[in-house]
Amino acid sequence: MAKSATISFESCQKQCNDIISSAKKGNYTSLYLLHGTEGYFIDLVESYITQNALTEDEKAFNQTIIYGKDSTGAEVADAARRYPMLSEKQVIIVREAQTLKGLEDLSHYAENPTPSTVLVLCHRDKNLDKRSALYKKLAASKSCTIMESVAPRDWEVARFVSSLAAQRSLQIDPSGIQMIADNIGANLIRISSEIDKLQTRLGEDAFGRIITAADIEDNIGISKQYNNFELCKALSYRKFDSALKIAQFLSASSKDNPLFLTITALFTHFQRVTMVGFIRFDAQRQNKPVPNDNEIAKSIKIPNVYFLDEYKTAATNYSIAKCVTILGLLREWDLKSKGMGAGSTEESELLRDLILRISLC
Repeated sequence: MAKSATISFESCQKQCNDIISSAKKGNYTSLYLLHGTEGYFIDLVESYITQNALTEDEKAFNQTIIYGKDSTGAEVADAARRYPMLSEKQVIIVREAQTLKGLEDLSHYAENPTPSTVLVLCHRDKNLDKRSALYKKLAASKSCTIMESVAPRDWEVARFVSSLAAQRSLQIDPSGIQMIADNIGANLIRISSEIDKLQTRLGEDAFGRIITAADIEDNIGISKQYNNFELCKALSYRKFDSALKIAQFLSASSKDNPLFLTITALFTHFQRVTMVGFIRFDAQRQNKPVPNDNEIAKSIKIPNVYFLDEYKTAATNYSIAKCVTILGLLREWDLKSKGMGAGSTEESELLRDLILRISLC
């Protein structure tokens, strides 16, 4: 059972893997509450149960898909109390359970669920209120499995891309992983779809070798030359001519390269540069040696020490004070990208103006 406190992204992944691993052994509980802001893990568990809990012959009479907006809590409870036909169990999937009328009416059923029913509540976009009677009954039940699905923080996305690729027996080089993370952001469903696309298009050639940034450009459509990863890199080395060219490309294709994703990537990047600068400053202040590369990489939460040289160079090029100024600019431009304080500036010009301001730091 899940604890009531909000969990980490890593714990969420473990919960999801544990549920699916248990189901693969034929172990299902009578109740599942899959809730939270991240739809990817909810879809993953629901899909596995839908496809595997029953045989194809059993599904005809014993598997029911209910949409929350079309039903009520009382109707779901009545369906769950029915017994299976020519099967050991029935499966009821409630999609969009957050829209179910009278959701709290399931509280009584949660106290005494039917052992031969597997009832899966898919509560998307937000958590079920943990103060509610229903949540408390579900959390107290030994027959219920609760998974809280949370979105990754910015610095956790690259690690997710890497682990997802590994699950599909794919090896993507660190630059390619960061390229996907910086350009898609924390949209896990899209990341999964793009990696599936990459695998499908490469076919047998996807295995037994390292997938490069060029492969990603050719098969996913992210430019290996003009993307958020390369923009951060150009700024690290103060190559502002290159940064402006990349900014022009991104602004011209804003549908595929939303400004908010670029600002998010830049903010995470300069946060890390600031941390490297502070680690150096703190070591000097205490008259101690600077930590080794592996320790610094761990402290700034980069997915691979391979990238550290860039951050070390950036920390030399931008003092801590300059980094703080840049982070302030990024907060300001984040508001402008949302229409606050942008004046008459066109959205296509905002990124160029931001790069010019950073160049003055």
